[in-house]
Amino acid sequence: MKPFVITTDTSADLPRDYVNEHQIPIVSLSYTIDGQTYDWSHGLPYEEFYARMRAGSMPTTSQIVPEQAREMAKRVTGPKIFADVRAEKGPDGKYRPSVTMAELTELGFVMCSTHYTLKAAMEGMLEHGLQNYRNQDVTYTFSTAPATGMESFSASGMFDPQAYMKLENQYTSGD
Repeated sequence: MKPFVITTDTSADLPRDYVNEHQIPIVSLSYTIDGQTYDWSHGLPYEEFYARMRAGSMPTTSQIVPEQAREMAKRVTGPKIFADVRAEKGPDGKYRPSVTMAELTELGFVMCSTHYTLKAAMEGMLEHGLQNYRNQDVTYTFSTAPATGMESFSASGMFDPQAYMKLENQYTSGD
């Protein structure tokens, strides 16, 4: 099996003891609640955090910034997958990423996680569900495929199962 290192950010909400026991490199995302900013090192106890939310406080969260990516690159050598690239709305109303893939590539990151695919998948499912409900049939799903051009009800034609197994075996030695 090829060696790899699992990394995450604090949004994974892993217990501190688990992170320490397994030596998981972690990026601390800060959060602000009631005007006070907290992070992994100096956070609120869960009970207090949720008590404040129940009382009406609304936390805001940070995103990973280039400095944190540089720190992770120092701690974890070799190819890396970046935890998540988030975007913030600027004063002009346009969204901009916190860090670009060009910046990450220089640090040894070869890809970003796929949180965006979850949102895109949900948007697609909701769009197809809404159209099929309106039409009271499934022809929209059979005939609409703007990204792939594949008219089909099944998604299996979108990937090659054997190629996927070959890729998986590269990481598991066929186990």
